[in-house]
Amino acid sequence: CHNFEKGSMPPVVVLLGLCLMVLLSIAGIAKAQTATPAGNDDPMQGTYTIGPDGDYESFSAALSDIYARYVAGDILFEIEPGIYEERLQMLAIQLPNFQLTPYRTIFRSKSDNPEDVILRAGGGSGVNYVVTMNINLRGITFEGFTIESTHSNTQLIEVNGLSHVFRGMVFRNGNLFGAAYST
Repeated sequence: CHNFEKGSMPPVVVLLGLCLMVLLSIAGIAKAQTATPAGNDDPMQGTYTIGPDGDYESFSAALSDIYARYVAGDILFEIEPGIYEERLQMLAIQLPNFQLTPYRTIFRSKSDNPEDVILRAGGGSGVNYVVTMNINLRGITFEGFTIESTHSNTQLIEVNGLSHVFRGMVFRNGNLFGAAYST
């Protein structure tokens, strides 16, 4: 029979406890390295098409895929001619390690004619926007298409974040907020 001081543990129990803590720690590290969000093993980069015959039917579907898969390089979305009736809530785009992306995400009209591609929305209550860019959003380019409001209380774009480019765009029936731009 061993005599232990009050509050002390037998050496074997302490040793087993330390071994268990080490094993759990190793398992926890391994789990943390492999427990990734769905799709993180296939991050996006390269060229995709938005439109009826494209990889995505809408701007929103393309953005949803970015948020699910993250990014590994620059992304170009070529937009097929058409009218896209939707509102875009553009959130921060992240890398697999949850850092904000340094890459550009470009939305470009396939025909480079702004009248061929129209992104529009209208209605709703209070002031709202066709496109809202999150404060942490970085590196978005809109090129060669039209953004249009179809209602007096719907503004065009609320621009937040950094390093956005609007090139060859047509803006109809509304205002841009938060944007420093020149014509």
